[in-house]
Amino acid sequence: MICAKRQETREALPKLSSVVDEHPESAFAPTALLLSGVLRLQNQEYAEAQECFQRIVDFFPDNAEVERAKDYFTNLEGVRSSVPESGE
Repeated sequence: MICAKRQETREALPKLSSVVDEHPESAFAPTALLLSGVLRLQNQEYAEAQECFQRIVDFFPDNAEVERAKDYFTNLEGVRSSVPESGE
């Protein structure tokens, strides 16, 4: 079950990225970034998730997804500070 979810995530991320890359002016671009960030959080790819959320704030400041991105970003900072560095 977990492997299937990881496979679905691996398949979804490039598709979401293509929405943002190929159609940056689309109304779906901020949502695609938000979903990418959430999937990356689930995969414990914290730096990549943070980048997704920051891109929403930076490039789509008037979009409704900004508040959700800020919430995830704030929660992510707490998660990252509780994760031990490699070698600790």
